[in-house]
Amino acid sequence: MLLMVLVLASTLVAQVRYQPDERRDNSRFAIATARQALLAWSLSREGTSGGRALSPAELPCPATLGASGALEGVSIANCDGSNAANRIGLLPWKTLGIPKLLDGDGQPLWYVVDLAFAVRSSATQARRVNGDSFANLSLYAADGVTRHSDHGQAPAALIFAAGPALSHQLRAAPWAMNQYLEGSQGQNNATLGGSYIAAAMSETFNDQVGSITGRELIDRTTHRLALEVAAQLKRYWQAYQIAVPSLPITTPAPYPYPANLVADASCRSNKPDTTSLSCASQANLCAGILPRASDSWTGQGVFPLAASNGLAQWFLQNIWHRAVFYAVKQGDSCAAPFVLDGVVDASIEAILIVPGASRVPRANNLAPSPNLAANASSDLALYLDDGQNQTHWLNPLDRQYVSPSCSSNDVLYLCRLGVCSARKKSCS
Repeated sequence: MLLMVLVLASTLVAQVRYQPDERRDNSRFAIATARQALLAWSLSREGTSGGRALSPAELPCPATLGASGALEGVSIANCDGSNAANRIGLLPWKTLGIPKLLDGDGQPLWYVVDLAFAVRSSATQARRVNGDSFANLSLYAADGVTRHSDHGQAPAALIFAAGPALSHQLRAAPWAMNQYLEGSQGQNNATLGGSYIAAAMSETFNDQVGSITGRELIDRTTHRLALEVAAQLKRYWQAYQIAVPSLPITTPAPYPYPANLVADASCRSNKPDTTSLSCASQANLCAGILPRASDSWTGQGVFPLAASNGLAQWFLQNIWHRAVFYAVKQGDSCAAPFVLDGVVDASIEAILIVPGASRVPRANNLAPSPNLAANASSDLALYLDDGQNQTHWLNPLDRQYVSPSCSSNDVLYLCRLGVCSARKKSCS
């Protein structure tokens, strides 16, 4: 009998001891599920809505606090502007196309999005979401001093599991952040705009937090970016092949020439200018960036039958062209072959280097607010990691390139006969 009592008591103690851990495990799972849903939603976006491009790397606005019925779990329409209150709320599970997620204590998940990565509200909005974007949310470790947001790892979004109400919290309508989220060590998850903290569980703090960094969003978008560019370069190359017999030229140029970011101010501009002349290809320029001008992408005025412009609206509206280094081997001025990793390779016709996300703020990172003066940097070293590849904007005739190092987040593509393929990193 005593043994049965001891076993029963042990079981009850175990239940008391492990149920909180199980609930926190369930909260961790809910946060991880929400994180993957946000990434999938962001990275699969395409097309337009009301003229506004649905762009990868953008994140949805939060859902309204206390909404019910058809509006529950639906993102608010606009979280732009200076009002940080519009960028914290509940996870927009319905907008994400997933079931409602609850933490281990049956509470809905909270969600914060950084302005630099929030969905744009119009096609003409000055703020862009592209490779120059830099997340600005601050997340601290339990000591309140160590930042989880240094070296390009700043969160573009945070997901909170509030857990059970603490002794000082009263969770009744209307919703109030400080009745769900807490602070510790001078940082406070209930403060608009943060700073935020991932602290240890205590009698006064029980939040759990997950994050999506801006760097992760941009690095995951670069593959789609490269596919978009490669497809358009192939269209141009094919239009050239059709046009060659009738072209009155002796110096073939089967690819558009690069644009000159250093010398052409329109290539650095963040203004919503999509004319056929803005940031155009510069004839006989061997290295620069992708052009922005529509005619440069189609051969309009050069080919009897111009190539179609299949570039996605998200690429055009968010000015992704300036994120890609671009060099060609064609014509008289750029006829010298490329030298890659010390080896001459005359078969390479064009090189693309898609840089990963910035690890430090660039001199002219796109501002986290609508700002027409936010331009790209003209320092290639702030985009590409490997020293040999960082000189070509200022010295476009230099044909020496190296494969990205193993620690780099750059991706190099080699184009031959209209087909561009990724080069393996150098991990010696």
